[in-house]
Amino acid sequence: MAKIEKPQAVSDLRRVCDEVNGVMVARGDLGVELSAHQVPVVQKQIVSHMRKIGKPVVVATQMLESMITSPIPTRAEANDV
Repeated sequence: MAKIEKPQAVSDLRRVCDEVNGVMVARGDLGVELSAHQVPVVQKQIVSHMRKIGKPVVVATQMLESMITSPIPTRAEANDV
């Protein structure tokens, strides 16, 4: 399984997906590299592509932990919920 966390991996997504059995979209890491409004768009592109080629995809975020300790959502949570 490949962890998609850099814009370079996103720009070469088809080649990466051909070489692996599945991918994990690392929302937090992508959020550091991309602007906040780009993350959900890129996430949707990756998930759609993986579903199209019939390979598993996991979307990872630390949503639950931060919801326990903070009354204000993180950027990733605001986009997810």
